[in-house]
Amino acid sequence: MFTARAVLAITIALSVQNTTLAEKEPKKADTPPPKIEQKVERRSVSARVESAVGKGTGIRAEKVPGEFTIPKGMTATNFKYRFHDPKSKTRLDKLTASSIYSITEKRYIAEAASGPNFELPPGKYKFVVGGRPGAYGSLSFDMAPGEVSRDVEDLEKDADRIIEVVTWLPGGEEGKGAATYYVHGNQVVGKLDQTVPGNATNEPQRHLGTFKGTISGNTITGVWKIEMLPCKSFFSGPHGRYQRVCSAQMTHNTNTILKNDGTVTETMTGTSVLHSKWGPNAPEQIAGKADTTTANFSIPGEYHPEPGIGTWKDRK
Repeated sequence: MFTARAVLAITIALSVQNTTLAEKEPKKADTPPPKIEQKVERRSVSARVESAVGKGTGIRAEKVPGEFTIPKGMTATNFKYRFHDPKSKTRLDKLTASSIYSITEKRYIAEAASGPNFELPPGKYKFVVGGRPGAYGSLSFDMAPGEVSRDVEDLEKDADRIIEVVTWLPGGEEGKGAATYYVHGNQVVGKLDQTVPGNATNEPQRHLGTFKGTISGNTITGVWKIEMLPCKSFFSGPHGRYQRVCSAQMTHNTNTILKNDGTVTETMTGTSVLHSKWGPNAPEQIAGKADTTTANFSIPGEYHPEPGIGTWKDRK
């Protein structure tokens, strides 16, 4: 759980700028009948890309997402994805970090890129495909009764142990990330709310995150979901000052070892999705354009060969 700035630096380093295209309930049983609702059901949803109707400059395609809902008390898993773009003759069968958008959580499900066995909790979602007009995709999955993980707020109230952890990358002490873990039995949830100070060319970056996982001995293992709220960066060009607005979502599996001497060793692997949009006063070739960059990362890894380090202490 390093500060999200470090993860974003990896995303930017790995990025290949791709201009995004413009984007344009399963039934709930009132009283779940016995046995019938206990069976696993196979569901599917489709999405496509159509020719844009409007006359917007540079917009030649429009995404038509497929919406779906996971009812309360159910989970979805075992995903199967198929995509075909006839014009480019592209066929894909692996989801990306921006294929599914959570309307409920207002974020892309970056963990979808990890493989078909990730789980989606109850909520409303959009399945999205890109490509040229005529491209289409399908997404099928199993929906079954599932125990919903306890919310951060619930475990925070019932925690029998509270652990405060600060971590950073070796040589990058200025990029420290702080998080609080709440432990009840072997269940662990975590929270972070951190603002990276701004400067003359960047607004402050606020990062919000939640963690769900378990603790075994002195090792905390689980998944962080972190969001960077929209913020502006400013540039100077031949025609004056212009701006870019960025936001991001990061999901990563984390392994945090709490050592007896109060120090921490931390490793992680995950996916980050960076969204940016250039202002109208930017150079003509990028003015008004929106980009989405997706990157997989690991620490240790190519850009940071050593695991993260830090300190920890019990608050309770």
